[in-house]
Amino acid sequence: MNNRHERGAGGGDTIIGIIAAVLILMYFFS
Repeated sequence: MNNRHERGAGGGDTIIGIIAAVLILMYFFS
């Protein structure tokens, strides 16, 4: 995890989290 933070991929992880949340919401509402 520390390697990710040093690499600056935290923003990427945030985007992935948002996409995952949207997909989950679409799955429940579909």
